[in-house]
Amino acid sequence: MIDTSKANFNSIYNTLKNAPDFRNQMYNTMIELMDNQEKLFAKQESNLPPDLAEKLIRIRQRSSEHPVFQLFRDNPLAKALTERYNNKQQLRLMKYMTRVQDKAAQKMLEDKEFAKPFAELEEFDAVILSVDIRRSTELMLRAKSPQFYAEFVNELNTMLIDVVKENFGIYDKFTGDGLLAFFPDFYSGKDALIYALECADECKAVFNSIFTKYEDNFNIDRKITGLGAGIDCGSVYKAGVETEYTVVGSPVVYACRLSCAPAGSTYITVRAQNKLSSMNCTYFNSQPTKVAIKHEATAYAFSITRKPNARLHLNEPEWYNSTTTK
Repeated sequence: MIDTSKANFNSIYNTLKNAPDFRNQMYNTMIELMDNQEKLFAKQESNLPPDLAEKLIRIRQRSSEHPVFQLFRDNPLAKALTERYNNKQQLRLMKYMTRVQDKAAQKMLEDKEFAKPFAELEEFDAVILSVDIRRSTELMLRAKSPQFYAEFVNELNTMLIDVVKENFGIYDKFTGDGLLAFFPDFYSGKDALIYALECADECKAVFNSIFTKYEDNFNIDRKITGLGAGIDCGSVYKAGVETEYTVVGSPVVYACRLSCAPAGSTYITVRAQNKLSSMNCTYFNSQPTKVAIKHEATAYAFSITRKPNARLHLNEPEWYNSTTTK
C-alpha cells in the first residue's frame, strides 16, 4: 500500500511539481495508465480489420518497451491513482489533473468526493469561454518568419492556460488561434460566470502584454489585433475517448461564435446575460448588440465591460477550503 497521507502526498506532489519537466511526468504517467487498459485496446482491435489490428499491436509492444515507460513504471502518482480509482476513473482524472490548478489536482488524489464529478459526470452545467485572436491569419502572414509567430502563439497559449486555471476554470483546448475553457458549476461554483468574465479580461490583458514583447516581429498595426471573447452557459456533455475529452453542446457553439467580438471586447449570449442579471452583479456594464453569424440570422448578444474602478470581491468555490473526505 502507498502511504497517501496528506504529509506524504504533499512531499511527492511538490517534488514532482517543482521538477522542470513536471508536465512531462504527468503526461507520461497518463500514457502509462493508457498502456495498461488492455480491455479498452482489445475492444478497439476487435473492431479493426485484421491487418490494422496487428499493426496496432506491434506499435503498442514497441511503445511499452520504450525507456520512458520503464522510468515512470513506479511513479508514486500513478500508484496513488491506481489504489483509489478504477481504470476508467484514472484516465479521466489524469485528463483533468493537468488542466486545473495545482490545488485542485492534489485534491483529486486526496478527496474521492471531490474527484467524483470529474470522473463520473457525463452531462453538467457550465459556463463556456472562447477567446480568439482577431485577424490571426493576417498576423501570421505578416510575421517576419513562421518561427516568430510560433514563439508568440506558444508563449501566449501557456500564459492563457495559467489565467484559466487561476480563475477556477478548466482548460479544454488550444484552437490554433485561441483557446476554449469551461467553468463547471461543480468545480467553479456559484460564481462561475463571474470567474469566466474575469478570466476573459485577464486573457485580453495577457495578449496585450505579450504582443508588446513581440510587436517588432510583425508588420501590422496593433490596433487591428487582440483577443475577442465569447461566453455562453448551459448544459454540456463530455465527448471523446480515453484521455481525449472535450465538452460539446450549444453553449460551446455560441461561445465560439461570439468570440468574433472586436479585439478587446467580450460578448455574451442572452442566456448568459439573464444569468448575470439574476446574480445581481454590479461589477459590469451590459450593452445590447447584434452579431452577424455566418450562415445564420443576426444574433442578439451583450457587450460586457468592467465598470470604472470596480474591484471584484469573489469567494473561492466551496471545495477550495473544505475538509478532505478520504
